[in-house]
Amino acid sequence: MNQCTNYYVVFVDNVRYIMKFFSSFTKNVYEKYLKDICEKYSKDIYEKYSKDICERFSKFLAIFDNVAIICIAKS
Repeated sequence: MNQCTNYYVVFVDNVRYIMKFFSSFTKNVYEKYLKDICEKYSKDIYEKYSKDICERFSKFLAIFDNVAIICIAKS
């Protein structure tokens, strides 16, 4: 199973930017975009942060320094 199915990690420079950026996308568009990023960059951070956070929230945006963890619940 792909560990990135529901947990996505994005590197960002600005919290306001990431929130505005993703609010401008439809669910399908940003899921595909985030999945691509997740598969390339997120393994270590996923293991450290996102699983624990996403198990508590169906949707959540967490900022760790310049890293955003975004959870998208299964429909």
